[in-house]
Amino acid sequence: MLIATVGLPGRTRNQARNGVRNRVRARGLTLVELLLSLSLGLILLAGLLSLYTALWRDQMQRVQRLRLQQELQAVLETMRQDLRRAGYWNSASRPNPPPGGNPWAGPNPFARLTLQPTLQGHCLVYRYDADGDGRLGAREVRGYRLAAGAVLHRTGGACREPRCDPCRSGRWWRISDPAVVEIRRLQFRILPGGGLEIVLAGVLQTRPGEALALRSILVQPNLAAAPASPHPEE
Repeated sequence: MLIATVGLPGRTRNQARNGVRNRVRARGLTLVELLLSLSLGLILLAGLLSLYTALWRDQMQRVQRLRLQQELQAVLETMRQDLRRAGYWNSASRPNPPPGGNPWAGPNPFARLTLQPTLQGHCLVYRYDADGDGRLGAREVRGYRLAAGAVLHRTGGACREPRCDPCRSGRWWRISDPAVVEIRRLQFRILPGGGLEIVLAGVLQTRPGEALALRSILVQPNLAAAPASPHPEE
């Protein structure tokens, strides 16, 4: 009986301690602690969303800029491919042409450029011997100009007036889509020695506030001695 009596206070103390611990565990978080946890979580979530939005916006800007660069580069490369042939004359490969009525005799009829200023840059008209017969035909007069936000390419067409403007006559076709890219500037500059500088600038219709300009230098050995004509051809 003495042992049992002595042992009761020890069990009572342990049970008291366990009861206190259980009540602490069952109490959980207070309202203040819960609100503080929610506030910290919302702050962290807002920071992550802000970072994601900034990264997404930067990525979209990069994609749009790359697309604009590709569109302008495609138009510029199309012009470069055809402008490389400017001034070509088949007789240049024939040494010592016989005189008298030979179409290859005399100065190069294709070595001429017509460069006219416009409101959005320049109009450039050039010529090359496309069929190799040595004679300048209507289909061998080419050109580039800017109209209504698109680059136009002249693929031929004769002047039907006694004195006509080569930048307004002939057949012109669009080589860029103004619904996708609006071309705002097309400039040409003749360099010493027959080179040609091309500047092309435009914007995407989806991002009209962000413009991009490309510049290219084209070396044209066929036009090394070709004069530039700023006046309408006769």
